[in-house]
Amino acid sequence: MNIDLTPEKKKFTDNTVKYGFKDSNGVTKIPYMYEFALPFSNGLAGVRNYDNHLMGFIDPDNNTHINFEYDYVYPFVDDTTWMRKEGLWGLISNTNKEIIKHMYQKATPFKNDVAIVQRTDNKWGLIDIENNEICDFIYDWLNSKDNKTFDAYINGYWIKLDISEIKNNKILKLAK
Repeated sequence: MNIDLTPEKKKFTDNTVKYGFKDSNGVTKIPYMYEFALPFSNGLAGVRNYDNHLMGFIDPDNNTHINFEYDYVYPFVDDTTWMRKEGLWGLISNTNKEIIKHMYQKATPFKNDVAIVQRTDNKWGLIDIENNEICDFIYDWLNSKDNKTFDAYINGYWIKLDISEIKNNKILKLAK
């Protein structure tokens, strides 16, 4: 769904900064009333309200679609998004159905059906959309641009991981 609204911030005379949304003609369609705003994705925009400084999602008519109860949210990708609540990340659908409970310290958006997450014991690993572990949570750090190849740090060594090797349980070589 393509929404022709873009978030814009504006500084007011009392030095407050508020976000609203304008259309492609520059017409304000959603008033400047939010502390922060993300672009629309999948028909919804993540916004932070001034009342409790928490984030939720609105539709293009400025109706609350997902309540303001999250520390931070990511834009929706394929009808799901990571949301942080009380310091932990969980995954919900655009209908506000919990898919993965709030249990991770850090989480990246899903790419190629894989997300990089950090557990509360500070170890990193990979999961699928159903929260199945794709690899053991043994890494001190894990990163990727495409979620097909990964840079990982473990026990003082940098290694390269390939998703096909991980899924096939092949032994990986350490790279210095």
